[in-house]
Amino acid sequence: MEPGDTWQRSFSVTLPPKGYYHLLVKIDTDAPAGELNDPYVHDDVHFERWMLVTDTGGRLTLEFDESVFAEGIAPMPGPFINKIGQSGASREAAADVGVAADVGMDSNDYVYMSVTYADNNTDKPAVGAYAHAARWHDHDHTDGPWNQQTAYVSSSGVVAFTCPPAGYHLEGGADLPSTAHIAGAGFSGYWEAGPSDCGDTISASGPRTNYLPWKNLKKVVPKVRSHFGNPSVPRVAWFTSSTDETSSYTPSSHRIKFGTASYHNDWTAAHEYAHALHEKALGGLWTAEPSCSEGHKVWEVSGYKCAFQEGFADYAAGIGAWGRSWENVPPDVDEPEDPRIEGYVAMLFQDLIDSANEDDDETTYSASSVGTAFKSCRIRFSGPWRKRNNVSDFVWCMENRINSDVHNDHFPGLTAPSQQSASRGSDWDADDIRSTWLQNLTDN
Repeated sequence: MEPGDTWQRSFSVTLPPKGYYHLLVKIDTDAPAGELNDPYVHDDVHFERWMLVTDTGGRLTLEFDESVFAEGIAPMPGPFINKIGQSGASREAAADVGVAADVGMDSNDYVYMSVTYADNNTDKPAVGAYAHAARWHDHDHTDGPWNQQTAYVSSSGVVAFTCPPAGYHLEGGADLPSTAHIAGAGFSGYWEAGPSDCGDTISASGPRTNYLPWKNLKKVVPKVRSHFGNPSVPRVAWFTSSTDETSSYTPSSHRIKFGTASYHNDWTAAHEYAHALHEKALGGLWTAEPSCSEGHKVWEVSGYKCAFQEGFADYAAGIGAWGRSWENVPPDVDEPEDPRIEGYVAMLFQDLIDSANEDDDETTYSASSVGTAFKSCRIRFSGPWRKRNNVSDFVWCMENRINSDVHNDHFPGLTAPSQQSASRGSDWDADDIRSTWLQNLTDN
């Protein structure tokens, strides 16, 4: 294959009985041997679709769609079965299609529920999901719910609910619960079991596209918040798009959209949450250059505003996701230091804060104090004061002084402000700060 070529492959699928089925596709890619090998090339693909099979054919849907089920049919993956209590319902048929492999649970006093998500074509436990079930009368849905039961999913992936008596059944599902800082989401929408299922394990699988963003946010958000002193940030909403590839944060709705290309990535979760923290706790986002929303890359020139905004989020993402150090430029980067490149802005935040004072890095300040300066920085030309929106504003606020000649040398195209103001650390040294930012943002 040549760069830009499209790889295509067709597969034949033997249609199962009428029903609604989870279709998983995983593609592993390997970089060519040599300098481009991992981690610089990593483009594995995993996507999910839902396949409806009917007497007249069928179709694919992007997400699980309960509207495809006729009235009285249990909205569960697999061959169509009637809900318990519906005319002609067969619990034997339901058991055949819904019972998971035996996991060592043998008490007939309980029905076991296996709560999983698909990952690399393997069912994995949806740890932390909130499973729930309630008892209903088989033929009178006004008789209930009774004996409501709940349980959080552990590493085994299996929860137990008390068996229903004759004439009753359990209905339930599983959700991804909210935390103090992130919103929850639905996971497995419907699950049912009758007395004939006692002692069995019933599968309740949810979408990977919901579980992984939720799991990643739960992991990275506390780290990002702690690093910047646990500022007050409202609970952030989120969702995964089934059509858009890119991820983004929308300030007006305080919501993260995860795209199809990176919803599974913990670094993406931390990066987008950093934008939310920036908006709600660190002085607010600004409108960057139009090209920024069209796509920006870590080690390519974007613009002064874009690089400053995204560079901050890149630095915070490294803290939240996998402790990435921004000390060194990747060996395949050819671009020299430039304040319009977000990777170098991320390196500036790293060197302002970390304790490894290499070369001309002369600063070791707390992340919370740097965050306070970032939040409070204001600059003025001849008119009113305005909030900072590029890295030149920030460095002059950090220094608590402005040098027009230095500004013009290193920030071409930007007019030097006449005044700056920010809340700074009492022990900060302007010359040390200049040494640090010159090392990271300039090539001389």
